[in-house]
Amino acid sequence: MADAFRRAESGTQLLARLEGRSSLKNLEPYLFAEEGSPVHGDVIEFHGPEGTGKTEMLYHLIARCIIPKSGGGLEVE
Repeated sequence: MADAFRRAESGTQLLARLEGRSSLKNLEPYLFAEEGSPVHGDVIEFHGPEGTGKTEMLYHLIARCIIPKSGGGLEVE
């Protein structure tokens, strides 16, 4: 029944909804600290052969987002 209440969201509506959320600019300071690092709005792609740690890196970044600030995370929604 919950699916009946879902509706499409435009890109503008999505950006307006996300505007007040916490920034992820400190997601991984060592990874994104050099000149030419991504800026707000950039898309980052991890690619490489099997077994090079792409999935592990994604798990690390997700964990860093949800871990409480007291534990060294960003505690974002």
